[in-house]
Amino acid sequence: NNCISCKEPVDANEQNNGDYQDEDEILEVCERLYEESAKCEEKLPSGTTYYPNTYGCNLVKSLKAPGKAKSANSGSAAKVFAGLFAACSIAFAGVAYYFYEKSQRANVALVEESAGEGTMA
Repeated sequence: NNCISCKEPVDANEQNNGDYQDEDEILEVCERLYEESAKCEEKLPSGTTYYPNTYGCNLVKSLKAPGKAKSANSGSAAKVFAGLFAACSIAFAGVAYYFYEKSQRANVALVEESAGEGTMA
């Protein structure tokens, strides 16, 4: 986990780089990150902010959740490769069965033993 806490530590022993003197409980680095980040404040309730920041709306709308981004071709390519894999697996199973049957037929005893003497079958 690479997350850091944005809450200021309670002790004032310079563990938060002199940021303990302001009235909020947020680290200065987190305040700066928030101020510089892209925001889309277009649908906030009235009175939340005087000047809503809507400069980042297009960027925020274009972002996808990690692991859920899919291209149009990724699904069809996966289906094609799955079909090829299935066809090759069936073909190899058929070839293996053919050679198994061939090896079983080759092991048929050609000489039949009856009463201790060998006669041809």
